[in-house]
Amino acid sequence: MNIGEQLERGISVLVETPLGYDELLACTRIARRTGASLRVATHVERTPSARRFVAAARGLQAPIRGVSAACASGDLYAVLALSSRALGGVRPWRFARGAHVISGCLAGVPIVLRVGPEESFALTVDHDAGELTYTPVHGEALDPEPRADAAEMQHQLVLAQIHESIVRAPVAALPAHPDPTETHEAALRSLGAAEVESLPDALGRLEAISRRALSELLREHGARTEHGVLCNEAALLAALGAAPRHVWLIRRWLLALNRAGWPPPGREPTDPTEMRDAYAALGFPPAMAELHIAALRALPQLVSDQTTLPRLLDSSTTSALAAYQSNVFTAYLGAACDHLAERRGRVLEVRRGALDLNADFAAQGIAPQSVDLVIACNLLHNAEHVGRTLRRMRRALVPGGWLVFTDSTHENDAMLSAILFLLSPPPGAPPVGTEDRRAGTGSPFVDIDGWRAELFAAGFVPQFELPPTNSPLAAAGQRLFFAVAP
Repeated sequence: MNIGEQLERGISVLVETPLGYDELLACTRIARRTGASLRVATHVERTPSARRFVAAARGLQAPIRGVSAACASGDLYAVLALSSRALGGVRPWRFARGAHVISGCLAGVPIVLRVGPEESFALTVDHDAGELTYTPVHGEALDPEPRADAAEMQHQLVLAQIHESIVRAPVAALPAHPDPTETHEAALRSLGAAEVESLPDALGRLEAISRRALSELLREHGARTEHGVLCNEAALLAALGAAPRHVWLIRRWLLALNRAGWPPPGREPTDPTEMRDAYAALGFPPAMAELHIAALRALPQLVSDQTTLPRLLDSSTTSALAAYQSNVFTAYLGAACDHLAERRGRVLEVRRGALDLNADFAAQGIAPQSVDLVIACNLLHNAEHVGRTLRRMRRALVPGGWLVFTDSTHENDAMLSAILFLLSPPPGAPPVGTEDRRAGTGSPFVDIDGWRAELFAAGFVPQFELPPTNSPLAAAGQRLFFAVAP
C-alpha cells in the first residue's frame, strides 16, 4: 500500500524519505480531504539534539550571517529542513550547483553545502558572536508522532522544490572554474630550479634559532614556568620594559616556547652563518637575513620601543616588508595568482596604500559589480574586520566573479622575533582584529577554517586553497584562497 492509498483510508503517515515535489503535492491534497495527517521528517530532525540546535539558533541575539553544511546526498533534505527551521523559514531562496559545492541562500541568508559520499553530516550557522554547529548524536530516541498543518505542508512543499532544484540541476550547467591541480602545477613550473623539498628544513632551522633567542631573553629577565605555565606575566613584562603595543607579541612568544619546549640554556642563540644559509635556501634576499640578525641582537630595544625594525634596516617599513615578502613561498603564490588572473577580464588588484580595506570601495571609485576578479596578496590580515572587508569585495564583483587572496593562516616561529613587530598597532591603538573572529585569540591571522567561514558569511563560495597541505610549500603557513561570488 503506497502513501496515497494509506491517506485515502484516513491513515496518518510519517515519511522519512523525501518525496518529489509532485508526489508531495498530491499526497498533501489527499491528506487535507480525508483529514489524515502527513508529515515529512527525516530521523535527524526528530532527535532531541536537533531540537536543541534549532532552539539555540532561533534564540541567538546576534544575526545569522551565513550557513555552511556538509552531508551525504541522502541527508541533503535533512540539512535543508534543519537550516530552514534554524532560520525561521525558507523564503527568499535560490540555489545553484558548482563544481565542488552547492551555493545560494535560504531565508535570504547565504548558504553553502558540500555534498559527497565521504562527507560527514555537519551544519554550522555563523553569527557575529561566533559559530553554532550541529552534528548528529547516534542512538537518540525519535519522536514518531505524525502531525501536520497547512503551514507545515507549505514548508515541506517548498523544501521539496528546493531539494529537486538542487538534485536535478543539469551537470552541463556547472560553471567552469579553474582546476586547483592545474594552477598548482603552473605555479610550481614558475619556480624553475628552486628546491622546494628542502624548504621545511630551512624554515625549521630559522624557527629553532628564533626560539633560542627568545628563551634567552625571557630567562635573562626572570621568566619562570611551572608545568609549561608562566608564573608571573606582569613581573616579566615589567622587567622587559615592554611597550604596551608589543604585549600581544610577547604572549605569542610564550605560547610558541611552551608548545615547542623551551630550548636548554647555554647555547649561542644566534648563528649568523646558519641564518644566512637558511634564508638563502628559502629564496629571501640577503637583506632579510641581516634584518633578522640585527633584530635578534636588539630584541630588548625592540620590545621596549627604543628602536624599530625599519631603523635596524636603516630604511622604511615598506623596505622591511619587501625583504620579507621576497621568497620561494610568495613567488609560488604570486605565480598562482597570475595564472588565475589570465582567465579574467576586469581585474581589481588591491595594493597596500592604494585602497583602504576599512572603507567603502564605492566611495573610493570601485563601483558595485564592476570587476570580474579581485586579487589581494598578503593584505587582509591588516583589515580591522575581515568580514566587512570581504563583503566590500563581494559588492565590487559581478555575479560569478572571482576572489583570489593570499595570507598567512598562522605565524611560524621564525616570524616571532622579527617581522611580527611590524604588526603591533600604533601606540594607544587596539590590535587588528579586535572586532572580528580574531578577538581573544592573540593572533593577527585567521586560520583556514576561519577564512572559509568568513567567505561563506560574506556571500562567497570557497572553492580551494593552495598549496596542498602535503606540499613542502605549505610549511610557512601562507595560503592562496579561491572563491566565487554566486
